[in-house]
Amino acid sequence: GIILMKKFSYFAVILSLIFLLSSCANKKDVNVNPSDITSDIINTFSEDISMSELNSDRITKYYDIDMEKVESFSSYIEGSGGFADEVSVFKMKSEDDISAAKEAIESRIAQRKKDFDGYNSWELDKIEENCISVQGKYILFIISDNSKEAEKIFKDYLK
Repeated sequence: GIILMKKFSYFAVILSLIFLLSSCANKKDVNVNPSDITSDIINTFSEDISMSELNSDRITKYYDIDMEKVESFSSYIEGSGGFADEVSVFKMKSEDDISAAKEAIESRIAQRKKDFDGYNSWELDKIEENCISVQGKYILFIISDNSKEAEKIFKDYLK
């Protein structure tokens, strides 16, 4: 009986190792640089619009977000102010911080609606058609005529 028990426990250990390894493979911690995603989106769609990057000094002027919760980010807004186009990808330190990022994005949308209210109705429509997409610790926010295609690029990076 002891030999059988030993064989069984080896078998159990091996099985649990296989299970552990395979479960890690499925829940892989994707590590993509947000700026790779935003530059891909911008290069694909915004050739006729000049996008200007928001660096870490400027980001909190546009997004009321706790930067302590942000691991990395990349954010661009249309440079002239005449268009509402904007693309941001935030990688949060934890999936629990996604809700904080969503709140910051919601207040950004509200601000953009005020900015363009009575100024440029088709830009207002574009703002209404914004896209917020979450993949794990990553969140995409985009205002663009091509937001659905941009969301696809975002999701492809984080498959």
